[in-house]
Amino acid sequence: MSRLAWLFVCVGLLNAVGCEQKLNDQEPAKITSEDVRPDAAKALNTAAEFSQQTKEEFQKSLELRLKDLDAELMKLRE
Repeated sequence: MSRLAWLFVCVGLLNAVGCEQKLNDQEPAKITSEDVRPDAAKALNTAAEFSQQTKEEFQKSLELRLKDLDAELMKLRE
């Protein structure tokens, strides 16, 4: 690269580093239990739905496996 290109790269990097945003010195707002309750309820409902779906999928896979094993047992008995 030419010296001019390197100069532009260096100036760009210095500019980017120098433009960092400063955090405000303000205290964050206090979170109350009323703020948390709706989110907690939603998370609980989502977790319950996910658990139910996972359980149903697992039961279906076990039923299919049992059918396969039953068929294999029938072949072995013959």
